[in-house]
Amino acid sequence: MKHKAHMYFWITALLILTVGGLLQLISTNSTVDINVKDIYLVMATFHFSLFLAFIYFMLGVCYWFFYKQNILLNKKLTKVHTVITVLGLPAYLLLNMYIEYKSEEPLYVVLDNYQLYYKILMGIFLTVVIVQFLFPVNILISLIKRKKA
Repeated sequence: MKHKAHMYFWITALLILTVGGLLQLISTNSTVDINVKDIYLVMATFHFSLFLAFIYFMLGVCYWFFYKQNILLNKKLTKVHTVITVLGLPAYLLLNMYIEYKSEEPLYVVLDNYQLYYKILMGIFLTVVIVQFLFPVNILISLIKRKKA
């Protein structure tokens, strides 16, 4: 069976929805806290999982569109984008859960002890964000090659 990028994104979207739904059933008041400089965003875990699933689903739709239009994207760029995007999210979430549940102390007490973990989390997050620029670059390269041919 041929591996298609859009299938990986769609399966990931379904997994995100499933996990988000289960978390909503288990803990109705679970939240995701996002702190960027002076902006503090608190969002229900289920709403956050809906947002992430939508992003992954739309990435899958984009890859599916190019597949159906027989526009060949660069295989290496597609593979790098797919692997890092699909595996980066679980890596980030698992490390984050490990940090939160490892210590019985409140998180504000633990922050000094876990600076290396937070640096790794930021590295994973930035890698996933930067890799998203490969997708439009891949599209441009493929369209330019198609025009030349």
